[in-house]
Amino acid sequence: MLLEDEFVHWVHKLTWGDIPVEVKRHTLMSVLNYLAVGIHGAFSLPAETALTTLSGQPRQSLIVGRKERTDRYTSALVNGIAAHVEDFDDTHLETVIHPCAPVVSSVIPLLTEKAVSGQDFFLSVAVGCEVALRLGMSISPQHYDEGWHITSTCGAVGAAVASSKLLKLDVDALSGAMSAAGNHAAGLQASFGSMTKSLHAGIAAQNGLLSTELASKGLAQTKLSTTFPGSFVAVWGLGFKPHQLMLDSSQPWELLSNSFKPYPSGVVTHPAIDAGILLHRAVESTKVDSITLHVHPLVLELTNKEQPSSGLEGKFSVRYCVAASVLDGYLSVSHFTDEMVGRRDVIEMQQRIRVIPDDGLQRDSCSLTARLVSEASKEITVSHATGSRNNPMTLAGLLQKSQRLIDPVLGAGRTMALWKELNTHVSQPLSLTHFIDLLTETG
Repeated sequence: MLLEDEFVHWVHKLTWGDIPVEVKRHTLMSVLNYLAVGIHGAFSLPAETALTTLSGQPRQSLIVGRKERTDRYTSALVNGIAAHVEDFDDTHLETVIHPCAPVVSSVIPLLTEKAVSGQDFFLSVAVGCEVALRLGMSISPQHYDEGWHITSTCGAVGAAVASSKLLKLDVDALSGAMSAAGNHAAGLQASFGSMTKSLHAGIAAQNGLLSTELASKGLAQTKLSTTFPGSFVAVWGLGFKPHQLMLDSSQPWELLSNSFKPYPSGVVTHPAIDAGILLHRAVESTKVDSITLHVHPLVLELTNKEQPSSGLEGKFSVRYCVAASVLDGYLSVSHFTDEMVGRRDVIEMQQRIRVIPDDGLQRDSCSLTARLVSEASKEITVSHATGSRNNPMTLAGLLQKSQRLIDPVLGAGRTMALWKELNTHVSQPLSLTHFIDLLTETG
């Protein structure tokens, strides 16, 4: 059997009972994190613009956090945008994929159209995310190094898998859906720091769902291929590593390495933000003369905007993120507005920060040396950033994050109600009716 056929058959035959307990738990946490960032982002300018521009008929599909219903393809698009717009969504550090924004958004529209159980929903999310991550692993780092936005490319294939699993497509249709999604996938890193970046996640979700729908109707598609010279693995990145695609009993699920962000900025900035917060706690900011920051080279590759002019650009400026964290002692959604990046004290602090790439550092680590006005110095080392695989966000931390994002939109107590509801579906194939009700804006 060809590798691609073996891969598709593995994806097709997976059931909820095959999923390890720890992966089931991580899937529930991933869904909660997705809902938190998606509900918070549902009223953002990019999400609002897409909804009002594209919404068609019939209007029965969800926008999480809102009262309005829309058509299924606009739902996938808007939910994907909303989940990714703050750059606060889940992240797989090794590939820098944000899997849930495209994957979960591709199945949300189907929850009000199909009689599916919570277990069906969770299975589609777990397998869709796993495929996106494994595909990303198989073509990394070359794919990312060439400038592709890997969330929108690999995420589209994961979205096709998720929606295909939920609709229970046969193995040939599943292969066709994956192939079609890969054929249509796109997205460039040049858009980082703009509204277009979140649009990538929405389009990936929409692409995956549309590819699944067409495959389910029998539209002939080229089968998934890893060997043809024009296949997506050949085009998307040299150095294809086929062993990364397959999961066996000796390998953990890659989904377990997918982390939840404590800060709404590019994930590679997080070690530096941790260091900035630690410096704030140790030294008064007025006593800091200059800061030298040693980081993994990817930090400057992705977040080297020296003077951001908008809140979205601030998410991709390691200097801004560190300056704000040194001055304020924390970093939240409120720091990434156009007004906040123009703060005079932050700009002045940014100008005192020197960032040096260091090949000897891991992506989740950094070292910071602050020279004080007294000519003394303060050194801080972050071995593993908060939220990384080796220093993960706890369930308590995720619930606190979710409460800050969900409850102001849907009312006090809604986060805990959602978490309780998610857990009722783990051991029994129950209807999602109450869960859907909890996702809707009231009043």
